[in-house]
Amino acid sequence: MQYMLTGSIVSSLQGIPRSTHDIDIVLSISKTDVPGIVKAFSSNDYYINESSVKSAIDKKS
Repeated sequence: MQYMLTGSIVSSLQGIPRSTHDIDIVLSISKTDVPGIVKAFSSNDYYINESSVKSAIDKKS
């Protein structure tokens, strides 16, 4: 699975400190990967919306 981190956390790692409480992750996945990803991020510590993930795959967005 291909992925990348982006957003404020990466800016901080690159030397421009920014206050953030989240990590932006971009994944290259198919619909068959969705249940496993939703399960991995299902605790109250994370927000993931399964239908939004599937819609993003359909729209390639």
